[in-house]
Amino acid sequence: MTQLDDTQTREHESQAADAADEAELAALEHQVKQRKKP
Repeated sequence: MTQLDDTQTREHESQAADAADEAELAALEHQVKQRKKP
């Protein structure tokens, strides 16, 4: 495995982690909005 491949893999993994964090955040925000409704 070349150094470039390693860097690309790490970038891809961090992008996937960011997407998961965003999805989690959106889910939490949705829950909060649901709670605020009467």
